[in-house]
Amino acid sequence: MNTELLLLTGSLLIVLLYRLYRIGSRDSTLPPGPPTVPLLGNIHVFPSQSIHLKLSEWARKYGDFYSLKMGPETFIILSSAKAVKELLDMRGPSTADRPAAYIPEQVHEGYSLAFGRYSERWKLMRKTVHAILTPASVEETYPIQFAESVQLLYDLLHDPKSHFQHVRRLLVSIIFSVLYGKRVPRYESYEATSMFDLLHLEEQLFLPGAQLPVDTFPFLKYLPEGPLAPWKKKCRDLKGLHQRVYFGSLEQCKDRIDRGESVGCLMEQILERYQKEFGLTWQEVSYIGGTLLPGGIDTSTSLLQVLIMILSCHSEVQRKAQEEIDRVIGHDRIPQRDDIKNLPYIQAIIKELGRFNPPTPFGIPHVTIRDEEYRGYIVPKRSVVFQNQWGILHDPETFENPDQFWPHRYLLTKYGTKPGVDDSSFRDSIIFGAGRRICPGIHTANLTLTINVMNLLWAFTHSKAKDPLTGFEIPIDPGRMGNVST
Repeated sequence: MNTELLLLTGSLLIVLLYRLYRIGSRDSTLPPGPPTVPLLGNIHVFPSQSIHLKLSEWARKYGDFYSLKMGPETFIILSSAKAVKELLDMRGPSTADRPAAYIPEQVHEGYSLAFGRYSERWKLMRKTVHAILTPASVEETYPIQFAESVQLLYDLLHDPKSHFQHVRRLLVSIIFSVLYGKRVPRYESYEATSMFDLLHLEEQLFLPGAQLPVDTFPFLKYLPEGPLAPWKKKCRDLKGLHQRVYFGSLEQCKDRIDRGESVGCLMEQILERYQKEFGLTWQEVSYIGGTLLPGGIDTSTSLLQVLIMILSCHSEVQRKAQEEIDRVIGHDRIPQRDDIKNLPYIQAIIKELGRFNPPTPFGIPHVTIRDEEYRGYIVPKRSVVFQNQWGILHDPETFENPDQFWPHRYLLTKYGTKPGVDDSSFRDSIIFGAGRRICPGIHTANLTLTINVMNLLWAFTHSKAKDPLTGFEIPIDPGRMGNVST
């Protein structure tokens, strides 16, 4: 009997050890990828910084469709427009979920449109966003966007050294005005400082590799708050900011409605019509604003700040753009919305800006709802799928000198690709995501970029600042986004 028990125990132990050994291994049905080690898979080689560069390096070795094993989890990396179109766009319903992310869910409790799971609640909230963010409704925001852009020009004229803050104020004021009906006239205002504190905290908490892999190793969630789990206090702080900024701003909209002083902003429209029509809770309405607000601010802020740096480093691009503006518009009036159709080089700059510096270089990950067969491989249910924007838009096989800022490429071909390259899977909106998770604020972002790229090139010549002691130009450090003279 003891012998039988010993044999049974030994057999169970062998099975357990084998299963542990298999954790992290790549099944033969998965697409290829870097070599794995037991338990960890590829965790030990996954970078904590510059993730997009490593993903793109692996793509050159393993192809535009490859896999990583992160412990028991499977990551699928898509590094071509064709793979994105075929797996995320054309199979939207089965790739529309998000990872079950423990740390973000401690903050937004599943209500975030950006990070929330694909559920009936999410569909209802997304339906509401589509109802208020139509192309026609975005066109109605033009006077707001134009006025804020004029203030940006004024601010840059009087305080060019603070260009970083001026661009931030611009986007905060545009999005707060459109969503909540209130301007942000100064960067030092509560709304602006709170929003960028909020975005900084989200970056610290939500970016892959920023915190311990709680989702891969769930026992880590039980660590006590402190040096081993600093994310717990950050989650609490961020949740408090969400309550004050998102819920507080919505309360102000409700107060105006109650006083009969509505200004027609988007969140008032939801409260006055869609909350009742769609049966939305207060929490759901708050997080609709709480998704559109940071999403609208962060993307366009990044692109416009990078634009100023790029123009300061590429005098020939700036010269060509200003020659086109002088020829079409002249010096006697500021550019208007409809001028853009007569400014092909400015259009090319806007497109090249998104290609050269995609705001989310490896995208926000999707998750498959069911098994999917693709190119002879199986993408298992619950796989995490990354749209490697950087790898797609910096592929040397697709783009000539991809690491060079060269708007002229968009005058040669529609999507800036090398002549002769098959671009049938590309689209102008590729930097805004894919499938059912594509950014709903595309039209707002495009209008913001159009107005401000035209105005910044019409009004100013941008150059590197000079050292007051030596008179030499100060090199631009992209990490600081400073040292620019307007």
